[in-house]
Amino acid sequence: MILYADEILTRLQADEIFMGLLGRYHFAGGADAEAMAVLASHESVPGVDHIEGLECVIARAPDAKPLSVKVLDYDGGACLHAEKTWRLYLIQYEGARSGNTIVQAADRLLQLCPNASYTHLGSGFSELAGVEQILVKLPPNVLVQSLHNPNLFMAWDGGNWMTGEDALKPWETYDGGEFVGG
Repeated sequence: MILYADEILTRLQADEIFMGLLGRYHFAGGADAEAMAVLASHESVPGVDHIEGLECVIARAPDAKPLSVKVLDYDGGACLHAEKTWRLYLIQYEGARSGNTIVQAADRLLQLCPNASYTHLGSGFSELAGVEQILVKLPPNVLVQSLHNPNLFMAWDGGNWMTGEDALKPWETYDGGEFVGG
């Protein structure tokens, strides 16, 4: 299970195909950066003058619902635990590499996480923030493609929340190190 939005950001940064579809943030001072961020609702990237191409926004907080069964912790007491669904927003602005970049990015996310899903957000709201918008949802028990073997998919392991054991961290950082959530 994914515990932090930063885990999603770090894993996607390791995928050259997905990153190659992203556009750029252009800042008022002349600098630019890849158009991907973890943001809370109604938050924006500070200092961005304009966005070109495809932007990926990972929601900082997940949607959650309680488990349908009670779970006992290691002391035998009841433990409240929730299933968390994570949202990623793909927003296509002017200057995208092609008219279909947003669909290519959404499809790539489904290749990386085959039990994810996506929905076109439709017209009206989409025109306010960009040309097109797609919402991608990563389910509570999302599968993720291995960085080292594209034919292998693993459950995204956030560790054992009952015993405090560390996760198997298949998302690794872009430079090959381990991601440390917190």
